[in-house]
Amino acid sequence: RVATAWSVGGAVADSDRAAMALRFAGALFWYWHGSAGWIGTARYAELRAFVSGALERGSGEAPILRARALASAGSIGLASGNWKDGHQCLEEALHIFRELGSPEPEALAEVMRGGTLLMMGQLDDAWTASNVAVELVRSVPLSMVHGFVLAWRALTARARGDVDVARQIFEENVALSRRLGLKVGTAHGEAFLGAHNIDVGQIDDAVENF
Repeated sequence: RVATAWSVGGAVADSDRAAMALRFAGALFWYWHGSAGWIGTARYAELRAFVSGALERGSGEAPILRARALASAGSIGLASGNWKDGHQCLEEALHIFRELGSPEPEALAEVMRGGTLLMMGQLDDAWTASNVAVELVRSVPLSMVHGFVLAWRALTARARGDVDVARQIFEENVALSRRLGLKVGTAHGEAFLGAHNIDVGQIDDAVENF
C-alpha cells in the first residue's frame, strides 16, 4: 500500500513514477482478488481509486502498460458489481491489445468483458464474447488464461440454459486445470461443475465435485 501510494504521488511530470504506478495497477487486481476477494476483505474501492490515479498520471506512458491497467480496472468492476464501468474499461483495454497484437491478454480481457455482459443479463453478447476469446487463445500456449476463458464460457452457457453445452465446457475446464496442475483452477472448476449438477438434480455427482 505504501509503494502504490508513493507511485501516484509526487510531481506529475515524473515519468518513471508514472510508469511504475501503471505496472502496479496492472498487477494488483489479481494480488488483492486472489488473496482476499473470496473472503470479503478485498478493498476494491481503494484499489479502483489507485488504478484511476495511475491511469490519469500515466496518460502518456507505454500503451501496453495502460492496457494492462485498464484491464485491471475492468476486472475490478466485474468483481465488485460495477459492471458498466468494468465493461467500458475492458473495451478500452481491448482496443489497445488489438493494436499491439497481444492475443493472450486480449483473450482474457474479452472473456472478462463477456463476464460483465453476463452479469448485466446480455447473454447473447456474452456468448459472442466467449466465442471471440476461444478463437484468440487457440494461438497461444496453454495457460491459466485458457481456464478463465472456459470457466466464463461455461457460466454463460449455464445462464443461457444450454445444459449439455455448459456441462461439456465445465468438464473440459476441470480436465485442463488438472493437466496444467492448477490447484485453484481445478477447485473452481469442480465447484462450478458441482453447482451445475445441483441445477440438474444430480446431487450425488455434486457431492463428489465439492
